[in-house]
Amino acid sequence: MEPNRAVTRFAESMFYLLYNGIGLPLMVAGAHGLGLVNSKFRRGIAGRYSNLRRVKQALRTVPENRPRFLLHAASLGEFEQAKAFLRELKTALPDAWIAVTFFSPSGFEHVQPGPLVDWTLYAPFDWPWSVARLFSYLKPAAFFVSRYDVWPNLIAQARHRDIPTYLLNASFPASRSAQLILSPLYRQFSTIFAISKEDATRFATLVPAERVVISGDTKFDQVWQRRQEAQEHPVLPTSLYRGRPVLVCGSIWPEDERHLIPAVQRLFQEVPGLLLILCPHEPTPRHVQALLTAFRDRLAIPFSQVSPGSRPDVLVIDRVGILPLLYATARVAYVGGGFGRQVHNVLEPAVYGIPVLFGPRHRRVPEARALIAADGAFEVNHSRELFQRLRRCLTDSAFCRQAGQHAGEVVRAHLGSSRRVLEVVLNRLQLQTAQGTASAQP
Repeated sequence: MEPNRAVTRFAESMFYLLYNGIGLPLMVAGAHGLGLVNSKFRRGIAGRYSNLRRVKQALRTVPENRPRFLLHAASLGEFEQAKAFLRELKTALPDAWIAVTFFSPSGFEHVQPGPLVDWTLYAPFDWPWSVARLFSYLKPAAFFVSRYDVWPNLIAQARHRDIPTYLLNASFPASRSAQLILSPLYRQFSTIFAISKEDATRFATLVPAERVVISGDTKFDQVWQRRQEAQEHPVLPTSLYRGRPVLVCGSIWPEDERHLIPAVQRLFQEVPGLLLILCPHEPTPRHVQALLTAFRDRLAIPFSQVSPGSRPDVLVIDRVGILPLLYATARVAYVGGGFGRQVHNVLEPAVYGIPVLFGPRHRRVPEARALIAADGAFEVNHSRELFQRLRRCLTDSAFCRQAGQHAGEVVRAHLGSSRRVLEVVLNRLQLQTAQGTASAQP
């Protein structure tokens, strides 16, 4: 064995020894401890104990000759980004049986079996024996991981069973420590689908270059699909927003609200007829009530109380899953998270051809940088700047229209990654598709 390869094998062996002997037991114990005081952790832990029994029962009605696939996503957001690929996969292989595992209740509790997904379950605790049982039951033709939630034994067990493993929408980690920790895991993947040429070049320093494919990001395709759904199935009565300037603030946190609420209070004084739609990232009853109270001097109602005759000044969304459709009503959008850990999905509003605003923490979000570079989005750093940007977008129609066009062009320029991923997967698996047999990749 070559010296460098021997060193790599030794490093990987030590990684798994430390992970399975120390790291994983501590994480599982910590999760159980948090479950005593946190209902979200408690639901996730309880769900994992019934996982394998449920999936074993479900598979009794699935013929052995049906192609099976497994996708893992950390939460709802990562699943949404992979949906466009699943749609392409189901179109090519209508008989495919697709299971999705989630790390977080935010995914598992809000994704139900339907046209794209045949079964959902929590990712098992990452013990080697738990993961081995999952794969022995499912026998997937391929295993996909959406974006970044790479669990060592999930990947190792798939490779051990010669199951092709694919990392979708991969971006190279920014921190050196993350690179060192994840390097042994990246080397386990059959193919890494990088979102950009720069990311592909960096991944090629860790894995053989032939295993890295520049695919783009499938979430561009997904937001385009949601745009079509919004036009076909509006979620608000048109009488509520027709003829009014609409500001949709999506995925907001208290850190955003400290800047947003003062800015919008001033905005109401300068923009006649303004409709403000606030969508908290976690619409708990307490958070929804706090937002309603913040605008008690205005007519503010929750989404659950909307009727065809409603004409509120402020609408607070108390339901999950409809934010991408709400952006269809907006003249301008503010996306939350940029004053906290990281801005959320800026493509969801951009796809409608409207300007997008967000806080300063967006450096690790390539699409946010692309929108800013194209003058389709704007960073704001405090309440005064946010007010000024919003006022211009809502009162200067030419500026608003031009910025929105730039935002829409960024999305359209990045469409098609889901089809590119599918072509590579089908070629490498040599599967029979609805249109014919995929040719083997040389």
